[in-house]
Amino acid sequence: MNKYAMIQVLEYVSHFNLFIPLDRVKKQILDNAKYKRKGLTKEEIIEKGLNIYPKSGIQIDSLLDSLIKDNYIETVEKEEIEVRLSPKGINTLLDLYTDNLSDSFLAFQKEVNALTQRKNETDFDPVHVAGMYFYNRSIDKIEETYFTDKSVQDETQKYHEYMFEKYGLKPNTDDFLLHLTPKLFLPVEDMWEDVDLIIEGIELPQFPMFLDRPYPNQRYIVAGTKIGKEKITTGFYPIIAPKDKFPANKDIRYHWKLGNGKEMIHDIHIEFEIDRGNLFSTEQSLSRSNCLPSIRLATFVEDVPLIGKNRNIEYINKEERVLHIKEKVTLTSFPTRLHSCFFADKNFEKWREKRDR
Repeated sequence: MNKYAMIQVLEYVSHFNLFIPLDRVKKQILDNAKYKRKGLTKEEIIEKGLNIYPKSGIQIDSLLDSLIKDNYIETVEKEEIEVRLSPKGINTLLDLYTDNLSDSFLAFQKEVNALTQRKNETDFDPVHVAGMYFYNRSIDKIEETYFTDKSVQDETQKYHEYMFEKYGLKPNTDDFLLHLTPKLFLPVEDMWEDVDLIIEGIELPQFPMFLDRPYPNQRYIVAGTKIGKEKITTGFYPIIAPKDKFPANKDIRYHWKLGNGKEMIHDIHIEFEIDRGNLFSTEQSLSRSNCLPSIRLATFVEDVPLIGKNRNIEYINKEERVLHIKEKVTLTSFPTRLHSCFFADKNFEKWREKRDR
């Protein structure tokens, strides 16, 4: 199988944590190859593995079938076939990018890791580092691309600081914080039921809690609070403490009750792992490539693809009216400015509009 054609496919699929339609992958690979062929000779096209076509050269269907058959790509069948990169596919892409972890790559990786350490930021995803090596990115270019001021990161930092102010919090620069966002993803049949929530094991700010549907996907129920006339559904900060006083772990319970009598008891055991940065979040999602698992600690009643690959969940009494969910998770600290969490929230959008006036 052509190495460079394999990279074209595995690289594209690696950008997605969830399963995506196979037809979408097929179309995008053909479009990408067509775009990259512009200005190249026939020999260069073949050398770079860009001779991917529907019915000639490297045939797209045969290429995808081989990658699926050899377990580089996982599949699920729903209304259509959907795919996701397998662990074997991830390791293979890493090897293809780096000539099997060559000495040259390892030296480059060491330089990149020294850069993130110098900037006191979370390391990049190792596969992304391998991709930067494959495409001959210089350390200076990486620094310019990822470590200059970015408006989206500056905005995220300012919004967290705005929430500190609204909650009356004044964390010290050396404090660590837990950002907690209680959420429930309802099944379709229960989508419009009334919902109540009791949170145990952790103290929330002394403001009235309410439940809202702040996202375009109305199946999400999110806990928020009201301060004055303003609604906040972007999280709480129940733990703020210096490193030596921050807990090593925490047990939290979300007890959701629906109007039709159904209940969901979600017990979460959280281990805290300190790394660069001082923010822990139950929405562990960053705005750039990183080495941390993406984790969103919403309560899911069903085993749906949205849960992702980084959750350790046990469902108990699944067929009963009271569903018990047990989960263990490790959250890792990261720089606040790299957080990617708020952008689907309507109340965050109101803050942006007000700020920009």
